[in-house]
Amino acid sequence: MVVGIDTRPDSTGDIEIVARDVSDPACSADIVEELDDKQDGIDIWVNAAYPRTVDWGVEPGRESVDSWVQNVTLQLTANCTLSTAIATRMSKRERGSIINIASIYGLVSPDFTIYEGTEMGVPAPYSAIKGGLINHTRYLAGFFGSQGVRVNVLAPGGVEAGQPKEFVTAYCNRTALKRLAKPEDLVGPVVFLASDASAYISGICLPVDGGWTAI
Repeated sequence: MVVGIDTRPDSTGDIEIVARDVSDPACSADIVEELDDKQDGIDIWVNAAYPRTVDWGVEPGRESVDSWVQNVTLQLTANCTLSTAIATRMSKRERGSIINIASIYGLVSPDFTIYEGTEMGVPAPYSAIKGGLINHTRYLAGFFGSQGVRVNVLAPGGVEAGQPKEFVTAYCNRTALKRLAKPEDLVGPVVFLASDASAYISGICLPVDGGWTAI
């Protein structure tokens, strides 16, 4: 799904929701062309889709090769091809900001102790995918930077989503701020990277993790 906001000078800031399958790499170029033409140019793009297979989340070593391939295609390849297509379009106008959403587990290993006593866990492909997304962000930033396109990535920590009490307690004890993120904690960093307040920032990975990666 794609949400478009009309930011042209004579616009009223209307929001339009367009349903498109951004998990299919083969559709990336067509989706970008359609939306770019419709909006008279895409200025800001946030990749926040999180598609995955039904078997997502099994213990490390139990994932099938097919599952690995499918999830890499859905979560990494599709994101990378879409971002490349968008950056290419933005470069023709010499402006634009792309923000990807990765994870702290693309920067550091999961702390497996926080999942003890729960049925939760972290799929091995997750870290591989998020790490790849972070470095592809740097690649695009380096390639398109001279053409006025900025590309950055957020690395959120855990976000409140009704997790088991055992996990919440262990997670909060592990962070500097002693709490999980709230969804709104991600809004400010996204707005910052999308706006001219970050006009001289590109290629960074910004942890939004309550201090998880600092201690």
